[in-house]
Amino acid sequence: MTSVLMALAGAHPPVRLRRSRFLGLALALALGACASTPPRAVRESVVGRLVLQVSGTESEAARVFSAGFELRGEPAAGQLDLFAPTGTVVPRARWQPGSAQLETAQGTGRYASLADLTQRALGERLPLEALFDWIQGRPWPGLGHAPRPQGFEQAGWEVDVSALARGSIVARRDSRPAVTLRLRVEPAQ
Repeated sequence: MTSVLMALAGAHPPVRLRRSRFLGLALALALGACASTPPRAVRESVVGRLVLQVSGTESEAARVFSAGFELRGEPAAGQLDLFAPTGTVVPRARWQPGSAQLETAQGTGRYASLADLTQRALGERLPLEALFDWIQGRPWPGLGHAPRPQGFEQAGWEVDVSALARGSIVARRDSRPAVTLRLRVEPAQ
């Protein structure tokens, strides 16, 4: 009632009343911030080891590729470095909207898509854009997915995140040739 009378009279509320209103507003804003969804945790880079196993077909022998990796950026623009056991960068993939390139000892190749780039670099089309989210144990929001007992299915890949607490993710694609991608992620520093 006092504030209504003061407002009608054009008087300012006492300093103590203004301060309590300000503190109440600050408290409400702070509590509102706690209730909101936390921002997505983004690591500057993800480092680990990957193993790609491709089953044999009538025309091709089975093959295995293993390398250390460092993944930086985001699904739309990023970089993937693959390392030989000696620590040297074998291929480097870089991408941004409308451009994907692969740098190797033989030179730099440009590709229409990341799928084309991974086909050239690893012999199979891999969903690099999705790895940023898969490594976090969640489906990539860029494509639909279906929940599975150990994780989820997305883009024809069965992604098992049941050992994520130990830094391990396994993605399997059953279409021919069958492909298994094992990722071992080092803990964030």
